[in-house]
Amino acid sequence: MLDENNGLEIVPEISETVVPGEGENGVAPGEEPQPEDLIFYMVTLAEEKPMVQTPIARLLMRPDSFIEGSSGSDRLVGDNRSNGISGLAGNDVLLGLGSTDMISGDQGNDRIFGGAGGDLLYGGIGDDVIRGGAGDDYLQGDGGRDRLKGDAGADQFAIQKGKGTDIVLDYMDGQDKLATFNVNAEQLSFVQQGSNTLIKLNNETLAVLKNVRASVITVDDFVIPLPAVI
Repeated sequence: MLDENNGLEIVPEISETVVPGEGENGVAPGEEPQPEDLIFYMVTLAEEKPMVQTPIARLLMRPDSFIEGSSGSDRLVGDNRSNGISGLAGNDVLLGLGSTDMISGDQGNDRIFGGAGGDLLYGGIGDDVIRGGAGDDYLQGDGGRDRLKGDAGADQFAIQKGKGTDIVLDYMDGQDKLATFNVNAEQLSFVQQGSNTLIKLNNETLAVLKNVRASVITVDDFVIPLPAVI
């Protein structure tokens, strides 16, 4: 599936890996997966669930379900509940759909889409494509050259040093925020390059804001995100 405006391939055709799991949308342990099951598997945690602090709403929540990938290239799809999704290794496609989801690509070149709701989206190691969808989302590329697109809502884009140069495709000044993860915003410089703004720390380019004028970016555009744990 290609984004008309930016050509982002969010859901490419890949060889899916499905590990038998337990849950309403999965495969019971010991059973062979059938063609209709080759979408994702779900593990519902009975008591101990991952705890998530959202940097947007400042809420403490527990996902209703947890979905974990494998060492291969997985396609993991949540539902309209709150999902915690971890891709682990491989080039994964991770889709959150509705509610507030926390999605981590971990290792590999992943494609992550939050869907509706205020989601927490982490690329992990690799060159990832991350889209927020509707809602106030938090997008963090981590290691690699990542492409971030918040879509609708007041989104936060993480700015990190030593993690590669991220491309932010749709930063809206006055609506979205830039979240300084391991750097002080007052140490940064904002450099115009064509129609884009480079966010730099000394000689390191931390991020590129596409189609944004450097003159509109100030320290007031930056916030400090709260931690989230999956």
